[in-house]
Amino acid sequence: MKELTVNSILNVIHGTLYCGDRNIVIRDVKKRIKKADWDLKNTIIFDTKQRRVKWKKYPNWKSVVIVTNRPRVIKRVSSSSTIIFVENVGKSYWDFIDYYRGLFNIPVIGITGTCGKTTTKEMLSWILSETKKVHKTFKNRNSPFRILKYLLSLEEDAEAAVIEMAAANKGNLKNTCRYFKPNIGIITSIGIDHLDKFPKLDDYIKEKSTIITSVGENGTILLNYDDMNIRKIKLNKFKGKVIYFGLNEGADFFADELEFKEEGTNFCLNTSGKQYEVFIPGVGEHNVYNAIAAIVAAFELGIPIEKSIKRLKDFVHIERHFEIQKGMRESILIDDTWSSNPTSIYAALKAINELYPKKKKIAVLGEMHYLGTGSRKAHLLVGELITRSKIDIAITIGNGARPIQEKALQMGMQPENIIHVQTLKEAEVKLRELLDSDTVVLLKTSIKDSYGTLINSLKTNH
Repeated sequence: MKELTVNSILNVIHGTLYCGDRNIVIRDVKKRIKKADWDLKNTIIFDTKQRRVKWKKYPNWKSVVIVTNRPRVIKRVSSSSTIIFVENVGKSYWDFIDYYRGLFNIPVIGITGTCGKTTTKEMLSWILSETKKVHKTFKNRNSPFRILKYLLSLEEDAEAAVIEMAAANKGNLKNTCRYFKPNIGIITSIGIDHLDKFPKLDDYIKEKSTIITSVGENGTILLNYDDMNIRKIKLNKFKGKVIYFGLNEGADFFADELEFKEEGTNFCLNTSGKQYEVFIPGVGEHNVYNAIAAIVAAFELGIPIEKSIKRLKDFVHIERHFEIQKGMRESILIDDTWSSNPTSIYAALKAINELYPKKKKIAVLGEMHYLGTGSRKAHLLVGELITRSKIDIAITIGNGARPIQEKALQMGMQPENIIHVQTLKEAEVKLRELLDSDTVVLLKTSIKDSYGTLINSLKTNH
């Protein structure tokens, strides 16, 4: 965090110094207090949700600054603390956030989507990091409670920020955009997910679309041209720049001539009458979409397309994202257990069919989480997906995944080819019977469940 003093922010938050030291240096910001915070130093606390805080339990806050509008807090806080009195703590907090974000005159790229946002974020960060100091969110840790920390961890020499933005609850995306104020927004895809909070798909689409208004009339939005849910978003009131990417010629940047290999994917990128040969070390159409979005965003920041293409050749994918491994008896294991929803399952099924058209294909599927009352419907959809794909055998694990089996049987999949088990051990026993040199196994589940022991038990050295 950039160091600030109490004196430098009094006018910013429209506060009055009630008592304490106006020269205290601020190195951290908090809205919520935990029991472990008894020894805080150089921290400003905005008293927004502290109704139950027993302030007298924290006598060691000699360099702590408390922003409040409650007289009773003043009476209960240690006399060694510094207190700023304001009329509206919530407004003062956001005034501070706006001020702090304004200290960084750098491009900020916000990325959201049901699938692909983490990989797109990592690809774009990798491209930019060749010539810029890049600040980014860590892996897929995009929960709203982390956003303040990400903003405060911006370093003074940062030249760009790439932020993955979640939409697990209503208002999440708008809130994250309020912190970071992106100049460029990317929507990678919109599919079925988070039905526990968004029972209606239209509400989920609306939540994702808030990134468009957040970039403002001087901003740029990148949209997946081939995603029908994204195409439902109304853009008539958006005054900024819109760029479409995809696999169809209607997009401003589109890929064709896709060729899939275990080591990666070759494709031709087309734009404005020019063609570029691209190789990315990732398999499947979904990774092509991610790569195009990253290349286009970098291009908008002044990086030539050729340089981005060259940089992506050395990109290292995140673990458990369609990670190809050697299995026992020369079989092939694909660890795609980072996350799971119908959209990502469809992408994975399509990828293994493209990569291994002649091999026997087995899909191991666990329960998809965060689907609320729509869980059964979503799992039935997956049963339909595996039946319509060219999967030879499917193994479902746990009660939550049982509707997948039900739907597959209903659609005519042979009972011996759609197997339901309750435990990972049962799945291991069955897979050990099936694995050979002609078999590829896709393991797909949510990060909430761990298939690590199952995957390790099926590797070559076991």
